[in-house]
Amino acid sequence: MLDRNIAPMLAYPSDPFDSSRHVFEIKWDGTRAILFLNGKSIRLQNRRFVDMTNRYPELNDLHREIKAREAVLDGELVVLSGDKPDFGKLQQREQISDPMKIKLLSGRMPATYIVFDILFLDGRECIGLPLLERKSILYRIVREEGALVISRHIPEMGKSFFREVVAKGFEGIMAKSDTSPYLIGKRSRYWLKIKPKLSIGLSHRRLHPRRGIPGPFLQRPAYRDSRRRALGLSRESRQRI
Repeated sequence: MLDRNIAPMLAYPSDPFDSSRHVFEIKWDGTRAILFLNGKSIRLQNRRFVDMTNRYPELNDLHREIKAREAVLDGELVVLSGDKPDFGKLQQREQISDPMKIKLLSGRMPATYIVFDILFLDGRECIGLPLLERKSILYRIVREEGALVISRHIPEMGKSFFREVVAKGFEGIMAKSDTSPYLIGKRSRYWLKIKPKLSIGLSHRRLHPRRGIPGPFLQRPAYRDSRRRALGLSRESRQRI
């Protein structure tokens, strides 16, 4: 699995809903990326199977934040301004190919990898395990000491979570069956993407501003001791995380 190109699992659209059989997390508006760890070597591959590793040299040390010899992770690349994702800066990073400019921007606009799933760990495929078991593995092996962050999830309360997340300026949320396997390269109703519906006269950008997004669920180390207070959501939502 470490030497192949892997197409990520995809979701169908849905309206907001509550469910005791699903977990809900923020839909990150970055670049979807599969991360391959082989010893101290990191490889980043996007949905089009393009190797993006050289674009993000600041992520070459992510092996230090993963307690494993070999792993394949699924997540999203974002560039943060403070604790907020900045899609404009990410686009700048994506469009640069000159090595000197890449090195310069890696210092000025460093990327963060937000991980939400694991496919492979130390010789064992994880894709057949239920989602919550895979997420438990992530919490066990990811240190979150720098540019690697776990995307948090919340159970049951999809409707209220969706309202709060959209009000904060995020693109929407993901709903995932808590028993879902990971289906490589397939679009499945195990995973559902929930975004606001456009109203007449409102642009996509006005509904989903890419700047000024608050940083709940980023959970960098600075937030760990006050995680629930840092989420920026309602007390009821925070208590369920």
